Amino acid sequence: MVTQKIPTLGLALDQDAPLYPEWEYTWRQIFRMLGAEFVLIESDDIPPIVIRYGEPKNPIPGDRFIISIPETLRSGPVHLAAQDKPCRMERVGGPISLPTECFSLFQKKVSASRIIWMQSQSEPDFNISVSENEAICSIDIAATVFYSLSLGNEKRTPKRDQYGRFKSTFSPLGEDYYQTPVVDRLVRLLRELIQYGAARQGVEGFVSVWPHGKSFVTALSHDVDKFQNWTLAKIKRSWQASHSLRPLLLAMSPISRSGNFRFIHELEARYGGSSTTFLVGQKRTKRDPGYSLKDGRIQNQLSSLPSIGLHGSFSGATTSGHTIEERRRVEEATDRRIMGVRSHYLMFDPDQTFNLFTEAGLIYDSTLGFAEAAGWRCGTGFPYHPWNFQERQPHSILELPLVVMDTSLFLYAGLSADQAWERISPILEETKANGSCLAVNWHNNNLHSGDATGYTKLYETILDWSKSNGGWITATDSLIQHWKK
Repeated sequence: MVTQKIPTLGLALDQDAPLYPEWEYTWRQIFRMLGAEFVLIESDDIPPIVIRYGEPKNPIPGDRFIISIPETLRSGPVHLAAQDKPCRMERVGGPISLPTECFSLFQKKVSASRIIWMQSQSEPDFNISVSENEAICSIDIAATVFYSLSLGNEKRTPKRDQYGRFKSTFSPLGEDYYQTPVVDRLVRLLRELIQYGAARQGVEGFVSVWPHGKSFVTALSHDVDKFQNWTLAKIKRSWQASHSLRPLLLAMSPISRSGNFRFIHELEARYGGSSTTFLVGQKRTKRDPGYSLKDGRIQNQLSSLPSIGLHGSFSGATTSGHTIEERRRVEEATDRRIMGVRSHYLMFDPDQTFNLFTEAGLIYDSTLGFAEAAGWRCGTGFPYHPWNFQERQPHSILELPLVVMDTSLFLYAGLSADQAWERISPILEETKANGSCLAVNWHNNNLHSGDATGYTKLYETILDWSKSNGGWITATDSLIQHWKK
């Protein structure tokens, strides 16, 4: 990613459009992901590069570079307007590098007598073309991004599992939809179009949105469900993997009941990283972890944690008042201010959870991923403000989507460490290419010196790859603090 600074961009919107609040919100999220400032075109003071969405009434001088994007939806619930199949676009020409494919749910045919940069495999009229002063895109970027950020895909089906959760396999567009960061690829595409316009206008390019010129982020966190390393099932798995008595001997050691925090801190520090540890405030159901933060054994470990979040109870995501009390208990036990939350079992209800977490005074949530699969549930790894359908405005809380979790790989998918790396490495490559974030949750009891299944080594491989490829390895709390600046 280049390191110059893009000038303020212009955004031309039809302020009388029925869905204006949705589009204005969506473009704000996109510009934050781009790391670019923008102004709504309302006067004659018009920046050199303008994104023209739909059919706004504002005239734009011919000496500006205009990126024209269609508004294909004029009214109605956006999440019900998606096509049944996304459109795959492939780059077919042009002077700069673009994503090799880009999925769009909302399209408009555009006839172009210009250089065609990208084109649909099946519909040649769906394309992106450029000239000296204009780029024309057939993809309704705002509608597609809104569809993903507002969880439009899962709103199209009532299917839920026994705990009330939406699973990737329930997707109306197929579960492969979540294997592509739709939003991040469209942001990357828009970044390239702006870069092209900047070159035509003789202005500078983008600055990295990450500190110290880092090109992407690996955001680390650990849900604490147990303080002991070993269970009978885990000893059995380790025995099958190593045919060694070492796991049994380690299980009998006092250090195996320490939470592994010192080991984790030293491991991450070797790669210049840190992490946020999500702790339970209260056991409310039989599914919730049963430890108490008042336990002296646990109290002795808390001071070594760089940052602490709330691991919300099974019921906290759907019951008023639970998260408020749980946050208070964790703050009282740790003498820390709690910024973030992740629900146990990844419990989440789109109509309740954000309101309840906001009510509890939390700054961010990092629940939105899948227990059973790695992937991009929100179409992005970037933090963003979720949309409040009832109020037709964004929630104040930020969502940091969860993309990779250890138990999704070895417990649900049954992958060995080597097989899991084959799944993770393309996700890392995609994150780097898009300049985005990768939120990782690795449970503390799966990180220890007695690793016999390779999952501790796998975590270290993620850290090593991230450092070697110019990533910022940091705690989820630190990422959100940077984002809010």
